[in-house]
Amino acid sequence: GVFSEDFTLEFVNDLTMSLAAYFKKGKILVGYDGRHSSPIIAKIVSSALNYSGLDCYMAGLVPTPCLEYATKKLGYDGGLMITASHNPPKYNGIKPVASDGVEISREDEQKIEQIFHEQKWIESDVFGKTYEEKNTISAYIEGILSVIDKEKISEKKFKICLDLGNGAQSVTAKQVC
Repeated sequence: GVFSEDFTLEFVNDLTMSLAAYFKKGKILVGYDGRHSSPIIAKIVSSALNYSGLDCYMAGLVPTPCLEYATKKLGYDGGLMITASHNPPKYNGIKPVASDGVEISREDEQKIEQIFHEQKWIESDVFGKTYEEKNTISAYIEGILSVIDKEKISEKKFKICLDLGNGAQSVTAKQVC
């Protein structure tokens, strides 16, 4: 939705409370894209996860595939990517990722929607904590480099030009190249 219009702070809180109820427990990796609203949304997401008793690990500015890969590789119970993908900058959203690093199924999305509408959220006496996850990008880059022949590519002496379109891939693409 459009941030501050239909994708409000209250909506983000309620949606995250529903996502926390869906995940039930564990540690959740949270990343975001370069939209101006993403860091603000990340704070609300972190607080709502903590309020529900789940631990939040902040990956910061990362590409969506990076968050998905790291969710699985680093052993998270789930991930939340704050992004509206290729939509215009005024939009934003939250993409849930399962522990296997794959976007959740449509069936699971419907479960979350039901939790959201019924407001069947976790009531916890214990709050979760928020931590910084410093290995998200390195795990992703190591994963990419582990499946390519670096020497063979280097022998070709390619000249590389990147047009990253102000995307989150700017934090990883240069390192891979």
